[in-house]
Amino acid sequence: MPASRDGEATKNPANGRRAWSARVGLILGSAAVFMRSRPTRLLVVEDDPEMRSLLAGVLSRDGYEVMQAASGNEAIEALRRSLDVRFLMPDMLVMDVRMPGPSGLHVLKALRAAGWSVPVVLVTGFGSVELHREASGFGPVLVLDKPFDLDDLRAAIISLASARVEGAPPATQL
Repeated sequence: MPASRDGEATKNPANGRRAWSARVGLILGSAAVFMRSRPTRLLVVEDDPEMRSLLAGVLSRDGYEVMQAASGNEAIEALRRSLDVRFLMPDMLVMDVRMPGPSGLHVLKALRAAGWSVPVVLVTGFGSVELHREASGFGPVLVLDKPFDLDDLRAAIISLASARVEGAPPATQL
């Protein structure tokens, strides 16, 4: 008779598999609860230091874990580094469109081309119908025109967070 893991004999080997499966399910369920229990991690990409500081401060006070980048190049580098340490990957980006180096739209296109599905809030002082239309093709994306109300940013983040596909495999390159 096969023995169960705790030494008790079982009459049916399938019972042992079910018990093992239940233990694995409990472990995986606990990991999922842990992952959901951590704060949502945002990467704020803004070249204006005062605006970046304001956004990071407000979002941190709202309970988000906030990382910062001052340019498109810094954002790409931060995302590449996060691939080495998976638990540092951002759940969402809040990104200016016009910045030195690659624009926010360019970074968004590079993310999507590399298979990243992370939601993005684009903020811009130069919003146009064309920009909104182009960005919507790279969903999940929302565009906010500056000046915007911080409550609109909060609503955009909540909206995109609820649309995020849970369990989507993270990208492996950028």
